[in-house]
Amino acid sequence: MRDPDETISWDDTDDMLVATLPVGFRMPEIERYTSVGCHRIHLRLYSTVMRALGLDEAQLLILFPLSLSGITQRWYASLESSRRRTREDLAQEFIRKYSFSSDKSVTRRELEFLKQRSNESVSSFISH
Repeated sequence: MRDPDETISWDDTDDMLVATLPVGFRMPEIERYTSVGCHRIHLRLYSTVMRALGLDEAQLLILFPLSLSGITQRWYASLESSRRRTREDLAQEFIRKYSFSSDKSVTRRELEFLKQRSNESVSSFISH
């Protein structure tokens, strides 16, 4: 729907106005997060780029799923709207969900010395 002030807006399924973008706005090229890599870097990069374009919190929230791909988009779609009402809420949920994927620095030497103890279950060994 086009407003008289030359902006484009649309309504959410709850009939609440969720964002208004300037006419001609184009989503910047940001690497889409697929659950591989550092989730914190993705959040920081997304926020920095979008704020540099002058977007406000509502705009950041509505455009965030466009920075995701595959399983992460499905996660976002399944997230209750009450858990993504603010940027802080969304960031907290995103970090909680994808904190497992942070790159942990392990040296080759550490891997060489890694051994399962005789009384240790496989699941216990893997989780350490």
